[in-house]
Amino acid sequence: MRKNNLSTWLGALLGTVLALLFSAYAHAQEFTEEFHHSYPLAANGSVDISNLNGTVRITGSDTNQVKVDAIKRADSKQKLDDAQIEVESSPNDFELRTRYHEHDSWFGEYHNPASVDYTISVPHNARLHAHVVNSRLEISGVSGEVRASTVNGQVTASGLMSSAEVTTVNSRAEATFDQLPASGHVKVSSVNGSAIVVIPANANAEVRAHSVNGSIHSDFNLQVEHPRYGPGSRVEGRLGSGGAEINLETVNGGIQIRQR
Repeated sequence: MRKNNLSTWLGALLGTVLALLFSAYAHAQEFTEEFHHSYPLAANGSVDISNLNGTVRITGSDTNQVKVDAIKRADSKQKLDDAQIEVESSPNDFELRTRYHEHDSWFGEYHNPASVDYTISVPHNARLHAHVVNSRLEISGVSGEVRASTVNGQVTASGLMSSAEVTTVNSRAEATFDQLPASGHVKVSSVNGSAIVVIPANANAEVRAHSVNGSIHSDFNLQVEHPRYGPGSRVEGRLGSGGAEINLETVNGGIQIRQR
């Protein structure tokens, strides 16, 4: 009888262990789906990209097309299918959105929605608007006008040559210019993070920078002013003969104005 009880107990224990292992395996499963498409676009066409969860990397290319390579990831098939890559394309305009149709991924009980990582190439001279919420945004080699923003992720843009806005809320914003436009507007800002601009040593620009709770460093001959009472710092000055307006702003972070 004791032997039978022992066998029963061991069987129950083994069953429990196997059930836990199966549950852990099922929970750890990752469902994926790939997306690869190309769309023709004029050399100076407009590109608009928006993503909620997942890194977005955008590069300028010599071809007159938008090439999109993406991979969706989720912990269930339902969440994977719920995340849809939607594209609207015409000869002069391209728009890409990640949409979550069946659930509200911002509120309610729908947690941990699928992520979509994008690698995208666009014409060098395209006019680009890109927005990401919960991941990094990286842009390089786009010489047309650029507007790039994130909420909870770092945003970096390099190889810039036209007006640009590079902004984030809870991370670092950095913009690097191969050449400043003769006129136009440049904005680099963050709320909880640093704001960095990198420009040629011979740049002509009007510079304004303000940090509420942070320092300002400049590689140029710009006077940094500090309030008589309280934290913060400010810069306002001209580089060369003036030209493009450069504005840098942070609340809780430092500002850097660097030479290339």
